[in-house]
Amino acid sequence: MKNGAWTILLKSFDILHSALLFLLIACFLHVLFVDPPAFISASPGLTVLFMFLLIFLKIFLFSGMYGTIIELASQEQVAITNKIFFKNARRYWKIYLPLLILHFCANIFFAVFFNAFNLAFLYDNFFFDLFFIYLISFFIIRDKYIRKFGLPYKKIAVPPGHILSVTVLFILNILIGNVKKFFPIDFLSNEPIVIYTYLHFFIFTYFSMTILDRYADIEKHFDKEKEIYLVNPVSGGIVLGDASLLFRWYPPFFLTLKALTPKGYHFKEFNKISWKKRFYRGNKLVAVTCYTSNCCEAYKIAKEFKKRGSTVVMGGPHVTYLPQEALQFCDAVVTGEAESVWTEVVRDYENHTLKSIYQGVPLEDFHRHVQQELLNSPPAVIKDFLETTRGCKYHCHFCTIPLFTKGVVRKKPVEEVVALIQKIHPRRNQILSFIDNNIIADPEYAKELFRALIPLEISWASQCSIDIAKDEELLRLAKESGCVQLLFGYEITGESREKHKKGKFSLADQYIELTKKVKKTGITIKAHFILGFEADNYHTMLHIWKYCFFIMPYLTIISVLTPLPGSQIYYKLLREDRITNYNWRYYGLNNLVFEHRSFSHNLFHFLFPLHFILCLATTCSFGLVITAVILLDAYFFGLRHFLF
Repeated sequence: MKNGAWTILLKSFDILHSALLFLLIACFLHVLFVDPPAFISASPGLTVLFMFLLIFLKIFLFSGMYGTIIELASQEQVAITNKIFFKNARRYWKIYLPLLILHFCANIFFAVFFNAFNLAFLYDNFFFDLFFIYLISFFIIRDKYIRKFGLPYKKIAVPPGHILSVTVLFILNILIGNVKKFFPIDFLSNEPIVIYTYLHFFIFTYFSMTILDRYADIEKHFDKEKEIYLVNPVSGGIVLGDASLLFRWYPPFFLTLKALTPKGYHFKEFNKISWKKRFYRGNKLVAVTCYTSNCCEAYKIAKEFKKRGSTVVMGGPHVTYLPQEALQFCDAVVTGEAESVWTEVVRDYENHTLKSIYQGVPLEDFHRHVQQELLNSPPAVIKDFLETTRGCKYHCHFCTIPLFTKGVVRKKPVEEVVALIQKIHPRRNQILSFIDNNIIADPEYAKELFRALIPLEISWASQCSIDIAKDEELLRLAKESGCVQLLFGYEITGESREKHKKGKFSLADQYIELTKKVKKTGITIKAHFILGFEADNYHTMLHIWKYCFFIMPYLTIISVLTPLPGSQIYYKLLREDRITNYNWRYYGLNNLVFEHRSFSHNLFHFLFPLHFILCLATTCSFGLVITAVILLDAYFFGLRHFLF
């Protein structure tokens, strides 16, 4: 064996926690199975139905967990996803169910046998657990790898360290399963069930790792020589950053680099996952994207890969504007858009002639290579990369897009957009999202696009500037093409002195009138406001709150003006020496990081979360529904508690 018992125990702990969310669901399900709610137990018929449902869910959930844990342990997968989980659940229930029945029958037989000789105290239902768990892990590994790769069966050596580990796990399994028998403690409720379920999957992971450790060829199969690691780090932010672990979409840059990479390379994708040390490998080409608020996480990942001998290339908005900062942690940076330079990066990597900086330029045919890759991708990937234009016609001083795209708006051929949507075959109630910065950046192109979408009978949403309402034909075509929701960047209210600036702020006096035109068509609105402009003060918070009642959007979003590198305001505040915080973790659009003439930092940081929650809870239909549900629940719960 390559690894000792202690090493495998630590790796098992790490791998099991990569599937923590599904593990918690399994624990909850097991608690319901052992201790169903009182209203279920009160009805025998309902109890039987409930138990059958739980058995079905348990078989499905546990089968998915078993197959997925083995894929993580073998390095076939780096993180658990819904797709991987459901694939394993559909496949391995056929192995789990017969073994579960066998385990149940064995328990019944030996319980009767021991009881017949008045030896029931020597036996309980947990006696065969370890053997049962080992069989599941072996049969799934055999089905998944041994037969598939044509590997010979090998004897599993059991050194003293492993014997000790298995013995300890066996004793723990018995103790936890019978804790109330051995320790009749009153305050223990469902805790032993949760611990027992956790221990069950830990033992399974340990056995799987032990078997896989004997079959080194399996891990080697998934450790390719020509391999590129694609990394999209967890979003930044002090408080809200980890929320991105729950909300993942397929990063467009993953697919872009795949399309531009010469044939022969394999890819491993790390998309907003909780990072583990086992992910780091040497002799890989690692591509890391980052923006300002998550660049600290990106730099840490890049540094660790580089330390282990991998070649790290970084790209994205933040390193585009601060390449020398990024080069302290990586081997090369790509500034701007990657389409024009990635092929050169890979060629130089192969020839060991990698340069420090590759300057990407906006290509008019940016879509050419990616389109075919998209058409060959599954619908779930395509739907996260529906792009019709790139760039924005406005040049807002707080935005990094104008400099990143060189102020140019480029368009994708309408027929290519239509082809992608047809490949998706969207369901009737499915809403497709276009990732454009401003889907009407070119109004004439937008009209052509909307006309082409009408026969497809889809529903879609996107980002847009509010001047769509100034063109009646454009707005009508958007609605007829299936538009159901638009995100408008209002940024300011009609009372703001910022409206005297050029650009879309000059429309501020017309915001309410234009909004009414959009809502009249039935299109719902997400409204985005920014707090912290030069003319803003504490009264602005009240103005935004009141203003939202006139708009009454579906969702209200408030963010703090943040001088992101690459924006005009960043360079202005830099010249004026007014930036007070260069910790990029605080650049998640919810912190005041510069000296404001009207706001005190401490008071602002106290008031902003309250203002954000107030606007979200009271000024939009989504927030009002959530608030009503919370209040009704609190009222009825309090009333029941008072009466009973």
